[in-house]
Amino acid sequence: MPYFVGDVLELPLTMTQDYSLWNILGDRSIALWKREIELVLEKNGLVSFNTHPDYIMADGCLDSYRQLLQHLIQVCAHQRAWVALPGEVDLWWRQRREMKLVSNGCRSEVSGPFSERAVVAYASLKNDRVVYELADHP
Repeated sequence: MPYFVGDVLELPLTMTQDYSLWNILGDRSIALWKREIELVLEKNGLVSFNTHPDYIMADGCLDSYRQLLQHLIQVCAHQRAWVALPGEVDLWWRQRREMKLVSNGCRSEVSGPFSERAVVAYASLKNDRVVYELADHP
């Protein structure tokens, strides 16, 4: 998950970098990335890549990168994941930092600036997995 270091938002890299995958591990497939994506999304984390144009243009790498992008499109559509640029993630976390969870009688709600962008979700364990349920919201 992103976190603040002072006023700087750190967006951790959660996926193996392209150079390491292709040149150190010698793997031109996207199997490792697929597994990493699955593991990170299971924990509702941030899937974050750092790719380099000079590595992508090497033999076989451009095809692998295209396969990765196609896979991400499918995963995001299937899981309704938020696809965002780093600046959009930064903006969200800065806005989120200004919000508060408050009790309104028998229910909780989000208040503060930009609270219309947030919803309350309740987490529970089902079959050893964390499952989120969205609270009723307008």
